[in-house]
Amino acid sequence: MKKILLATTMLTATAGIASAEMTVTGTARMGVMSDLVTQYDDDGDITSQAVEAAFSSRVRVDFTGSGTTDGGLTFGATARADNSPI
Repeated sequence: MKKILLATTMLTATAGIASAEMTVTGTARMGVMSDLVTQYDDDGDITSQAVEAAFSSRVRVDFTGSGTTDGGLTFGATARADNSPI
């Protein structure tokens, strides 16, 4: 009997809580970066030039939530997960 009473009490207590609206958005990119590397000798003359290439990527996810309580109070939050190795 105590378990049933506790379960119905919790159900009744949470029935008045307003739900929040959540959105998840994000962006991603991937590409190749290049750089011209020049080496000079002691006189300032160019001895060699080379192109160095590297891969680049980024993923960004945005979490946004907002809502209104039954009493009319508006609340919200935002968070971002970012991964940018280069």
